[in-house]
Amino acid sequence: MSCAHLGRAHLARVAAICALAAGCSSGSSPVAPSPDLATAPIVVGGGDLGVGPRSCDERVRAGALARLTLLAVSTPADDTDLAVDASGRTLAFLSGGALMLAPIDAADPHTVGPASVVTIGGGLTLAGGSFTGDGAYWFAASTGGSSQIYRATLSGNTATVGVAHFPATNCAAGALASPLFAAADETRELFVVAPLTGCAGGSWIVSGALDRHLGAFAAAIASPGWRAPSLVPGDLTLVVSTTTTPATLAVATRGATDVQFGPARPLMLAVGDVDDRQLAVDPTCKVAYLVSRRDGGRGGYDLWVADL
Repeated sequence: MSCAHLGRAHLARVAAICALAAGCSSGSSPVAPSPDLATAPIVVGGGDLGVGPRSCDERVRAGALARLTLLAVSTPADDTDLAVDASGRTLAFLSGGALMLAPIDAADPHTVGPASVVTIGGGLTLAGGSFTGDGAYWFAASTGGSSQIYRATLSGNTATVGVAHFPATNCAAGALASPLFAAADETRELFVVAPLTGCAGGSWIVSGALDRHLGAFAAAIASPGWRAPSLVPGDLTLVVSTTTTPATLAVATRGATDVQFGPARPLMLAVGDVDDRQLAVDPTCKVAYLVSRRDGGRGGYDLWVADL
């Protein structure tokens, strides 16, 4: 298309919009009400460059965060391994290795109430977890040199922990970490951090099924060096962070839930002295919660919240 043609098309569009604003056409017939120009397609050379609200996946993949706020519940210790329950009303995280639960205000997810320590016995060393739709907290933990996955039923500040589930590892430096399920359903695809290629083979995000041996799992992202996985609602976007210091967030995407994720690409939320270790999106996609070490925090890894 020539520049002159583009110019004429642009002038014609402007004239049409002006006519719509005036409520009449160049003739005497009334003109239909103007469409919402925020969502109406812009036609250039016969193609639509659709302008409209972005999906949750699109906003996360673009790093479209706003109003980043330090959560008051964040402690002077390192606060890591956060998870939001399926109702969006409970925030779990590890603080100094202890599991903490805090209520999220239903009207304002930027407001998180005081946290309580959850008692988990059995000599387990926790390594992150997530919630399923029934409110259970599934976590990875080590004891006696072995690392497996456990289900905890929460009641107040007490957790009733069930039997250990596969997969399992016996690697001192390659313990399982951060299990989560597609659709928050333990019968669906399981993602977990694991030493896929051996104890010294690095940190992989792998996918498989609960109660299967690690040999039945495959790499969810086709390279090692990742941790802290979380799924955006819909399970088409996987957010991870690098195992480097400082850590950087990244996203891997897929077009359907029955195919593998593609390569992870960096998700740059800030430039400068920032160490972003985890990002988790709430079920409504209104906000994202972060584990980050950055200016304005308490000095270690802190908990933050931002609008999406």
